[in-house]
Amino acid sequence: MKSFFFNNKICWITGASSGIGAALASSLNAMGATLILSARNIEKLEIVKANCTFPDKISILPCDMEETGKLPDITLEAWKLYNGIDYVFANAGMAIRDMIINTEMEMVQKVMNVNFISNVVISKTLLPLMQEQGTGCFVVTSSLCGKFGIPKLGAYSASKHALHGFYETLRAEYEKDGIKVTMITAGMVKTNISMNALKGNGSSYGRMQAAVASGISPEKCAKGIIKAVTRGQCEALVGAIEKYSVLIKRFFPGLLRIIITNNPMRRLRDLGLLPNTKYEIPASSKISTGCKNNCDISDQEKNSHGNSRFHVNNLHTVRFNSVKKHSSGHIQDKQKYLPFFPNCVNGRKNYADGGTNALTY
Repeated sequence: MKSFFFNNKICWITGASSGIGAALASSLNAMGATLILSARNIEKLEIVKANCTFPDKISILPCDMEETGKLPDITLEAWKLYNGIDYVFANAGMAIRDMIINTEMEMVQKVMNVNFISNVVISKTLLPLMQEQGTGCFVVTSSLCGKFGIPKLGAYSASKHALHGFYETLRAEYEKDGIKVTMITAGMVKTNISMNALKGNGSSYGRMQAAVASGISPEKCAKGIIKAVTRGQCEALVGAIEKYSVLIKRFFPGLLRIIITNNPMRRLRDLGLLPNTKYEIPASSKISTGCKNNCDISDQEKNSHGNSRFHVNNLHTVRFNSVKKHSSGHIQDKQKYLPFFPNCVNGRKNYADGGTNALTY
């Protein structure tokens, strides 16, 4: 990667307060870029700025991507901060997780505004300025849902598909003017997008999905995005092995259709296209979550594949397949348990023989 590529370049990052956006801010600033960081949460933006290598080269410009009517003025303000913008990292986004029939139109409009319309407004405002400048680049964070639909992500998938159509057209129309587009199709990245997601009625989803929890780090994703930009790629797949599901869609569309119709994440794991995040605990064990509930695994359910599952504090269903232990009895990879037990401070596994092994989260 060319460490000098972004030196003194003006980069505007939306959705910069956490996750991929915060990781991009850290990496780009370390490479000498001058940054404009945008999100709703000013306090979090200040933290991101303070953690960067050259905080004096960073400006904070708060904005709410859902308020599309205010975005033209905010975009012009971003441009005037440094009298130009070289790269726009369109990273802000949200998810709605629910069946289509249960998703209210208000929520469909909300996710389209945040994920798609906001970027259209920003781009249309910047295009004449970039044409006059003679250069500019839109780096757009999409996802696998921009390539194929997944159950319970209908509205989210629609917004991501729209990004591809819009920015591929923008590239075709304005590449001759020196304006470039790099589309990023991201796989599973360990961010809080599912924790912050909403249900179809607008209530909080509030759960970390196992597939997301086992994804690549935001830092690794940011590295892949930056590599794609420095190489001048029009499009890049960033993620672990699951990113190659895009190739299955291209060459074996019928197979992918079968996979995603029923339990898509499990099907992708079974094919090795997602990491296996299942764990197994002896059938006579109990788990104390630090809450009121003890879960007796001897009363576990069995699904059609024979995997055990049980509910913890009435919040999550957890499947267990394999657990590694040190000779001391402590369980390895404790961090992988954290998404399943968000309310825990200390958990204990109590064996039928009376032995106890501590699990600290």
